Amino acid sequence: FHTVHDRIYAVRDEGSQVECVNWKGRLSVQLSRTDPAAPPNNSTPYQPAAHGERAAYFPSNGNQNVNAEKNVPVYRGVALNPGATITGPAIIEEPTTTIVIYPGMRAAVSDAGNYILTRQ
Repeated sequence: FHTVHDRIYAVRDEGSQVECVNWKGRLSVQLSRTDPAAPPNNSTPYQPAAHGERAAYFPSNGNQNVNAEKNVPVYRGVALNPGATITGPAIIEEPTTTIVIYPGMRAAVSDAGNYILTRQ
């Protein structure tokens, strides 16, 4: 440990305790297969009300080099219940991430609270 720490940070203090402050891991799970185009099983699909709007940039006519600014609705993820269906372009704000729904896509909240994004 001390040799590698010295090589990376140019600091060597063999008298100090080693403390791990950052960990990184990877988790893989097998989810049950569902038809992503189907609405959530037990929920009635509904169009939620947007929390606000924000300007966003999307490629114009599929051209990655030309961007077009659009005002898009912004939704709060904590306010979305199973059955919520949002047609892009839109943004969903979660406490730890932001989900961008591009034009031509749709997001639906499953019964398990997952977002299922599909191209229309």
